[in-house]
Amino acid sequence: MAVEFRILFVIPLLLLLHACQVSNPEPVPTTQSPTTQTPTAQTVETEVSGTITYRQKIALPPDAVVRIEIIDVSERVRDFVVVAEQTIKNPGAVPIKFQISCPPDRIDPNHQYRLLARIEDSSGKALFTSSKAYPVISKGSASNLEVIVDQTR
Repeated sequence: MAVEFRILFVIPLLLLLHACQVSNPEPVPTTQSPTTQTPTAQTVETEVSGTITYRQKIALPPDAVVRIEIIDVSERVRDFVVVAEQTIKNPGAVPIKFQISCPPDRIDPNHQYRLLARIEDSSGKALFTSSKAYPVISKGSASNLEVIVDQTR
C-alpha cells in the first residue's frame, strides 16, 4: 500500500513539474544586418530647437541680433566651454524660432549642458538675456524649449 501511495503521489508531481518547465523559444531573426551600427550619442548630431520670447509688449529694433549658445557646465570644466552657437540676424517679432546643432565630437554624455540666449542691438549691447540656463542634451533634458529672456536695464 505504501508503494502504491508513493506512485500515486510521484506521478502527478512529475507531470506537474514537466508542464511547468520553461522552454527556450527560437531566437527571432532581426532585419538589421550585423554590419549596421546603431546610432550612439557620439555618432549623431544633437539638435536643440524651440522659441525665444519675452514678456514686454515692445518691438525689437530691425537690426536686432539673437545669440544662442550651448555651454558645457560640468564640474570638471573650469571655464564654461561653448560647444555650439547660433546667430540670428533681424529675427523679427517674438516668438523667435531657433534650431541649433551640436557636433557629436563636442558632446560628452557624462557632462552637463545648458542653453543661454540673448538679444542684442547692432552695436552688441544686450537688450534681453536669459536669466536662467536651460538644461539641454544630457541626462534626459528637453530638446524643444521655450526660452524666456528678460529685458536688461
